Amino acid sequence: MKVLLDANVLIAAVASQGVCHLVVELCLAEHELVMSHALLDEVGTKLLKRLKVPAPDVHGVLAYFRQGGTLVTPHKVDKRECRDPKDLHVLGAALAGQADVIVTGDADLLVLTSFQGIPIKSPRSFWEMVRKK
Repeated sequence: MKVLLDANVLIAAVASQGVCHLVVELCLAEHELVMSHALLDEVGTKLLKRLKVPAPDVHGVLAYFRQGGTLVTPHKVDKRECRDPKDLHVLGAALAGQADVIVTGDADLLVLTSFQGIPIKSPRSFWEMVRKK
């Protein structure tokens, strides 16, 4: 399955050993991650500036994510598709990578429930969905 993990999920996976960490590890082991440069840049910036993770560690984390994923150039998405224009690149990357699901903790995306046929799930609901199989 092709899975787009939003930046907030990737950041939470680095910050703690909770459900986001489990989701990321599962996706790296059993699925294909869809990501974009913009998404990885957001992860890197927030790890450096908000969580104060040392730069060499951030570079290692980003390399780890890149190794297990496919980088895509997001498609253009009309700004009316989402209430937060900062999230348009996530939707565009999901389209470009032909993602089967978007996993996010972002309320502006979760409220959509799906985008052009791509389900949008919280980390917990995604975890429960894949564990049932």
